[in-house]
Amino acid sequence: MNTRQLEYFISVAEYLSFTKAAEKFYISQTAVTQQIKSLEDHLQVTLFTRSKRQVKLTPAGNLFLTEARNIIKNIDDAVYKTQQVANGFLGTLSIGVMTGYEKNDLPLYLKDFSCTYPNISIDIRKDGMTELLDLVKHNLMDLAFVINPEDHPLKDFDYKEIESYSLIVLLPFNHPFCNESTIDLIELQHENFIFVKETGDGYGQKSMIQNRYREAGFVPNIVQRCNDINTIISMVASNMGIALLPSFCNSSALMERNISVVPISENKKRIEVVAIWNKNNTNAALEKFISTI
Repeated sequence: MNTRQLEYFISVAEYLSFTKAAEKFYISQTAVTQQIKSLEDHLQVTLFTRSKRQVKLTPAGNLFLTEARNIIKNIDDAVYKTQQVANGFLGTLSIGVMTGYEKNDLPLYLKDFSCTYPNISIDIRKDGMTELLDLVKHNLMDLAFVINPEDHPLKDFDYKEIESYSLIVLLPFNHPFCNESTIDLIELQHENFIFVKETGDGYGQKSMIQNRYREAGFVPNIVQRCNDINTIISMVASNMGIALLPSFCNSSALMERNISVVPISENKKRIEVVAIWNKNNTNAALEKFISTI
């Protein structure tokens, strides 16, 4: 039994005519008759009763007509969905985002993408930079938004520059610098710092952070480390220290937590956010998303 036989059968059943079915497929009536006979032999049932004037479906043939239509429809659906996935119009896209960036530009990208490709589902994961880059490197994640590590070639990846950001310092409201318009980093040399916890340095993020302070001329006094931005904010609000973060972490919610946000005076190097993916990734939906951003 094959799909061509099912199509011939459905056509004969709908026309109740071998002649019209043959005309539809541009083949001889004999060929259609042979294929129906072969189908009946395979099923070991009679699908039609035939006379010189009339063709009728048997009860078994009437039941099989419903099943044959379902089979053809399922095959057509499978072909369509497979083609949609291959062309990037259907499927799943996994996206990683570093802590703090999830409320910045990402929602806009997701909104635009979902409107254009509503049949592609998106899985979002928030994690540290090392974890995200490792997942992308091993094709366990399609794309991630991370900070471009300075002086560390991204040889395992392709990437697209998204935006560059200045640095901000989070201060408790009673801090002497909380009303400043900008602060030079060197002015903070005697402060206690709360740092984002480093889970690894396989991609140079530790040296990138250290470079900022080295360029300013001091080594920071780190009193706490934490990966959760909300916890860092709570620590700053509790006078446990101050925190230096990219400006994409800034939000109106900070004002509600008794936090003052002051920009660090601009220098030549800004924090660059990139969308990064594995060069060998074959998910067609990935190309669609990259073109969207």
